[in-house]
Amino acid sequence: PNYDLGALAGSPCDTLRFAPIVAEEPILIPNGFSPNEDGLNDTWHILNVGALQYSGYSIQAVGVYNRLGNEVYKSNDINFEWDAQGLASDTYFYYIRYRTKEGVSKVQKGSVAIVR
Repeated sequence: PNYDLGALAGSPCDTLRFAPIVAEEPILIPNGFSPNEDGLNDTWHILNVGALQYSGYSIQAVGVYNRLGNEVYKSNDINFEWDAQGLASDTYFYYIRYRTKEGVSKVQKGSVAIVR
């Protein structure tokens, strides 16, 4: 999946060449998950971890809060997987603080729904 087909300079033939993975901004993360232990969407996590790592991104902090503003989850691991154990179906609010390859610190904020 990381290759494309293109013209080979000085030849009538095409060739396969490496197409680098480029991280997308913002970080790709689902806006909901269903931690019901059925093996499908049981955890909330970053979907494009490989592209982020390849592009030199690092996670500085992840925080999830309930409607009252109480922290219910935190991590600083790019491979985090939150299972929302012990929490009710509801909408929670998150921030992800990360650093780009260039050393620029950024924050992505949003909401995530737990559906049981």
